[in-house]
Amino acid sequence: MIFELCNTYLHLILHNTHTKTAIDYSLRQLINLGKLVSVNSYETLMEACFGKFGFVYLSVNMFLLSYGAMLAYLIIIKDVFPILFDVHDTDAKCFIMFVISLLVILPLSMQRDVADLEKTSRLNLILNICLVGLVVAFSPTQQSVVDSGGTIQMIADEPFLDKTFFVGFGVCSFAFVCQDSSFIIAGSLKKPTNKRWKRVTNCAIFTCCTLELIMGVVAYLA
Repeated sequence: MIFELCNTYLHLILHNTHTKTAIDYSLRQLINLGKLVSVNSYETLMEACFGKFGFVYLSVNMFLLSYGAMLAYLIIIKDVFPILFDVHDTDAKCFIMFVISLLVILPLSMQRDVADLEKTSRLNLILNICLVGLVVAFSPTQQSVVDSGGTIQMIADEPFLDKTFFVGFGVCSFAFVCQDSSFIIAGSLKKPTNKRWKRVTNCAIFTCCTLELIMGVVAYLA
């Protein structure tokens, strides 16, 4: 089975001339391989390729990833919302985190179909664009560059490969960990064709890369 899948995957790569990025292409091929072996999830695809070990290994890693993301979101909620409500007591912060998690995160997590999150996802995208716009509009970019002696001098004084590189790189990597959701999102399409799925992956990755690049460059220069 593994040998057949490898041959099929190589054949798809050699005969696809429209690949734009490795990430985009890999997301499309996950769905294609799932159809070849008649599976509809990332976990069962791993099981078809590597047996029970592959299924368990991937499931454990998906749990760790989701658990870490959940903790990060809860920490952000606990740190940000008390500032908005002008709350400084530790117990009050924990209570706010609990209430928001119960009233917002839990209902969203209980949705059986990703398509039901269409409205919240659209709102999320709009808010992210607004956030990047605020950073671009209010960051003292020009003043910071001038104070540092120009862009070239700034880069020379503060090289990219410093102690903060791996922190930023970890954030970037987290943004592209979407393979485990690919089957769920592809299955939520009204007309789940290869052409429509390709359009979804192209638009999603292009949007993420653009927003992240703008945010990163402006924040660095400021």
